[in-house]
Amino acid sequence: MILELPELSKRLLAASGAALIALAALSACSAEDTGSNDAGNAAEAGDEAAEEEAAVETCEVAPAVEGGGTDFAAPLALCQAASIEGWDIAVTAVELDGTATVMDANTFNEEPADGSQYLMFTLTGTNTGTEAVDPFIGLNTAVDIGDYRYEDTCGVLPNDLVDVGEVAPGESFTANDCVFVDSAGVEESVLAVSDFMSMEETEVYFKLG
Repeated sequence: MILELPELSKRLLAASGAALIALAALSACSAEDTGSNDAGNAAEAGDEAAEEEAAVETCEVAPAVEGGGTDFAAPLALCQAASIEGWDIAVTAVELDGTATVMDANTFNEEPADGSQYLMFTLTGTNTGTEAVDPFIGLNTAVDIGDYRYEDTCGVLPNDLVDVGEVAPGESFTANDCVFVDSAGVEESVLAVSDFMSMEETEVYFKLG
């Protein structure tokens, strides 16, 4: 004959089982919470890494000095501003071979031919004139490598200069521009910038390589 446990014992066993189930559920939730926290921590770490990377690519522009950058033999370095009529302008980043960046920017951009590449650079400028000006229209850019001057553009760019629009007097912009160049000698490339609308025909020069 099988003896039945007293009612109290049954309740104790049931309570113990419920407690075990609850403990298991709590452990599972804790594991999920930990995973969620880990994911959150990873996301935060990723954001911090992105911020650090952005900080590396950002520089504080040194003020323009009179006559600075007007000598082709002494081009200005990265983040040094030069003055032309209507603008204080500086190069704040350079990607000597920006081909991959340009190709990723738009599916309609064309792959450069063998022995050539897209040279992309970032311009930061302040309108020092008295009227609003679109820098895509107002600024002329060209790249000199040895005795050759390159002016052909690259297609659609990320943060494209063409998208800036008018910049009011005293306001600034930062945008990318790009020139299609031969790969040979690109480390010696010099950027020439001038004001397309100016009668002074003054160019300022920046070392890219």
